[in-house]
Amino acid sequence: MRYTALLRGINVGGNNTVPMAGLRRVFEDAGHTAVRTYINSGNVLFDAPKAKTADLARHLQDAVSRTFAVRTRILVLSADKVRRIAAALPEDWERNEQWSCNVLYLFPEYASSRALAAFGADPEREEARYCAGAILHRVSRAHAGRSALVRLIDSNLNNAVTIRGCHTARKLATLAAETG
Repeated sequence: MRYTALLRGINVGGNNTVPMAGLRRVFEDAGHTAVRTYINSGNVLFDAPKAKTADLARHLQDAVSRTFAVRTRILVLSADKVRRIAAALPEDWERNEQWSCNVLYLFPEYASSRALAAFGADPEREEARYCAGAILHRVSRAHAGRSALVRLIDSNLNNAVTIRGCHTARKLATLAAETG
């Protein structure tokens, strides 16, 4: 079965540095196949026998911690879930000069529609939609500094999400559809 692992908070601002070649080896050493990383922000696609995603995540978190001395949360999603989330993004939502567009993938403890209320987007300035397992968010660059995304740091939701840009979310869906 095809999975995508999203590592939270690695290779950001020179902190929690994890080389992608080493990360691929960790996944391969854990017995996973067709391991592929996408960009340097902790996106790993891999094949594994069907298992509970929480069990896969826990095992991989331990392996990454041991190998790199980095504490990070890992969210493991099935390829189908990654594709469904990306498909829910409106076609005209893009990250460009006018708009910032992100997907907030939710860890299991917040993976419900209640997360949208906790996120607290201001409908006058930004758009936020719940999609099973994620919050889809778009804000004009003019309002980005006052968006719910900026306020996320001070909320309980902060440690329960890992964020990817819309382009990355769509690319991960394409890669997840490929077989290893």
